[in-house]
Amino acid sequence: PYSSPTQVYSSYRDIILVGSGIGLTPSASILRSVLRHKWKKGYYPETIRFCWILRANEIDSFHWFIELLADLSERVASDRLSGAIDDSHYLELNIYVTGTDNSDLDVSTKSPRSKDAASGREKTGSTSISNREIHIDPNILRKKLLNPEIDSKDQPEVQIAETAAPNRMEDIWIWRGRPNWDTVFNSTQESIINRRKARGDHIALVQDESEVGVCFCGHPVIGKDLKKRCAKFTKTNDQMIKFTLNAEVF
Repeated sequence: PYSSPTQVYSSYRDIILVGSGIGLTPSASILRSVLRHKWKKGYYPETIRFCWILRANEIDSFHWFIELLADLSERVASDRLSGAIDDSHYLELNIYVTGTDNSDLDVSTKSPRSKDAASGREKTGSTSISNREIHIDPNILRKKLLNPEIDSKDQPEVQIAETAAPNRMEDIWIWRGRPNWDTVFNSTQESIINRRKARGDHIALVQDESEVGVCFCGHPVIGKDLKKRCAKFTKTNDQMIKFTLNAEVF
């Protein structure tokens, strides 16, 4: 048995939030709560890597969620600009579109290169934020979802590239194909390690960073994959970083 993601997510400094199908409803609740309220009050989690897996023929069925992601990313960008949140708050909204040409091929299992998630934001190809009004058009986001340009196997290289990424709208990233969970888990692990190094903290003294909440709502097949990755990355890393699965399957 696992704990319900909606009940425990706020106890983690870092979370990987995964949603699919009707599991988007609890995912939406978590994202709304954190990005509209908790971050401004200094509550956990500080970093969120959200992964949404959907088929191309289901895009129009989830227009409500597309509008929500556009609104939330827009709010976060504005909050950064105004100083309501700082660089310790990291958001990554990954959308993986399957059912397009070649999207269901197995993605690469190579490990991504190291990057510091919080401090590396300007290197990920986002439109620079200056003294301007932030706006993300959900209709443009929908069009990008209907024709994703970048394969998910290229996620590590694209997210650390110096040039603008065509699949990015602020904190939203659009990928063609299924997620490579090793990429997501490794990126989370390395950002924690880099954060520790930047602060000069000894590993043993950073108890609140020693556990990552993997919060999943959706199909049990995805849950099984996440369970395997939690076990793999908890066992193989020597940085005292534990990945804990909290799941609701539908």
